[in-house]
Amino acid sequence: MEKLRLKTERSEREKFYLSCALSKNLEKEERARFFGVEKLSCTLIYIRTEKRVLDLLEAISQFLVGEVDKAVAIDQNSILLFKFKDKTFSAYKSIKEFTELLKQFCYEETGVEFSALIGKSVDSVLNARESYSFILKAEKNCDNKLKDGGVYLAEEFSLNVLLNDMGYEKVAKIFPTLKAEKIQKLISNSELLKTSETFIKCNLNACETARVMFIHRNTLSYRLNKIESLTGLNLRIFSHSVVFSSILGFLKKEIEGESI
Repeated sequence: MEKLRLKTERSEREKFYLSCALSKNLEKEERARFFGVEKLSCTLIYIRTEKRVLDLLEAISQFLVGEVDKAVAIDQNSILLFKFKDKTFSAYKSIKEFTELLKQFCYEETGVEFSALIGKSVDSVLNARESYSFILKAEKNCDNKLKDGGVYLAEEFSLNVLLNDMGYEKVAKIFPTLKAEKIQKLISNSELLKTSETFIKCNLNACETARVMFIHRNTLSYRLNKIESLTGLNLRIFSHSVVFSSILGFLKKEIEGESI
């Protein structure tokens, strides 16, 4: 029943916006003029929630001002918000601040948490497909960060997306010390795996990682050195940690695929 409502209750404006995100068609220019958005830059905000998407959609609609900005439910767990840079946008310092305030408002109104990926701004909703396409790529390569209730810029995961598109062989040429096959062995070592994932989740902050894991800094340092010796990647270096995360993600997907 809820799935049916998601499809039937979209307005003509919402249907038009969504069609721009899903496909590019120059014939839509006339429709853009009709809705008064042909000259407004637009930012797509991809929202993920685990429950009550309709309640969340209603709260978002209450937060939005005017008729131009719209939120459209994609499925029972995701919403795509089209935020235009009109006079209402000047009330916010940035699109991230807008999203954070929206998140706070929705939680206060419904008790529902959500995570968000903010796409790159495009000069017109007619080019929304480009932004939405990258958002979906970023979602697949964001190391499950959308499960932690955070708000992120999709471009933060640009390197992850690039590495995923490149594949093992090209990545190995850029990082000659990489021992990709060794990372697969690390997956079976629960202690090192948990340490690496927690260290990256804590933004490479050793003190925070040690606190979260209830271990001594020296123990953490020993494990990070062991991971470097095993894989050829020093997780203390940002670029190395991104490569490690990407390859770890590849391998986990392969393992999941084999188990199906």
